[in-house]
Amino acid sequence: MLTFSTLKSIITFALILGFSNLSWAFDAIREIRLAQKKCPNLTCTSSTIQKQLISERQWRTFQRTERQKFQKMARRIVAETWPDTILESDYVIKGPSRLDEVHFIKKADQLLGYWIKYSVQAWDISNCNYDFIHSKDLSKCKKGRIVEGSFVDLTISTFEIDSYWIATFNDQ
Repeated sequence: MLTFSTLKSIITFALILGFSNLSWAFDAIREIRLAQKKCPNLTCTSSTIQKQLISERQWRTFQRTERQKFQKMARRIVAETWPDTILESDYVIKGPSRLDEVHFIKKADQLLGYWIKYSVQAWDISNCNYDFIHSKDLSKCKKGRIVEGSFVDLTISTFEIDSYWIATFNDQ
């Protein structure tokens, strides 16, 4: 059953890709979500859709411009989605986003897209008396990283946040 949120994501994804890709966007997102119900990380051998980590050797085969597009996508996702989600809670971030991992998303031998994991240095300010206006001192706050994962289309131009990898704070 499609929820309103899923349908909204599919339509947004399709609009970004263009109307000619509407059926592809609908099918890809639906298939990924169905596969995740049985195997949330898409790494089970029985899963119809597989997530495979791109090795350093494979990563070097990507053109420099493609590698930069992945990093820009991570920055874009953080800028577009985090201010209305995790950054409305007890966290402060500093510095640029970091692209931590890139995975292939495949159905059999067909490449459907990519999955990226990205993070930003962060502090939990819930218990350290942090003052947004007057204080820049985070030394008494818990330090860590906010980490999230998203699916990215083949052209590295649009994304869908992985509902099993939404932004979370991990302390260091």
